[in-house]
Amino acid sequence: MNNLAKRRNNWEVIAAFSFGVVFVITILTIAIFRPNPTPFEYTVFRIVIALAAAGVGAILPGFLDVTFRNWLRAGGALALFVIVYFFAPVVPTPTDGPIIEPVSDAKVPADQWLSLLDAEQYQSAYNSMADGFKSKFPYGQFEELVVRERSHLGDVDARTLFSSAPYESPPGSPKGAYRQYVYRTDFASEPKSIYEIVWLFGESEGWRVSGFYTMIKAANGQFVAYDIE
Repeated sequence: MNNLAKRRNNWEVIAAFSFGVVFVITILTIAIFRPNPTPFEYTVFRIVIALAAAGVGAILPGFLDVTFRNWLRAGGALALFVIVYFFAPVVPTPTDGPIIEPVSDAKVPADQWLSLLDAEQYQSAYNSMADGFKSKFPYGQFEELVVRERSHLGDVDARTLFSSAPYESPPGSPKGAYRQYVYRTDFASEPKSIYEIVWLFGESEGWRVSGFYTMIKAANGQFVAYDIE
């Protein structure tokens, strides 16, 4: 009877160790092909690797005792599970990663977006904008603003690029890569030159317009908001 119990105990230890080795190898293999797992995948990996560590620890000599935050105490293989699971690095959130800047020319979508406004294709212009802008401003609000500012300006006589600049995570804006383009535009029904400021945000699909301002130059050379009289 004692020999049977001993053989059964040895079999359980071997099975636990084999489970641990197999899943450690499996997780290492998956990590090669999934270097950036989603938060859900990362949680599953933590559970499996903790169970695998406990299985490997089942045959290790000695005794390990762990107390975690005064509410959990574990020993032996279970202690290894606690260490691996609760002391694993925190999964990085998307905002913790590096800023990926689209390689395409940001001026192209900026020019196309302004052309849509010139043609009064406001719905198409809105649809092409960054998701962050559309989540804050519904189309009706966008259309009302654009029509109010541009309806009395008339056709575009001339538009030239005045300046451009790259930005990284400007204050008050979501983390990411940005481009700013300032156009000097002459309209048929407005004697003053209008400066159209277009902001673009780098998304996975490329550069998309994330904001725009209409301004003029004051007598002191400073940009001021264009007020419709």
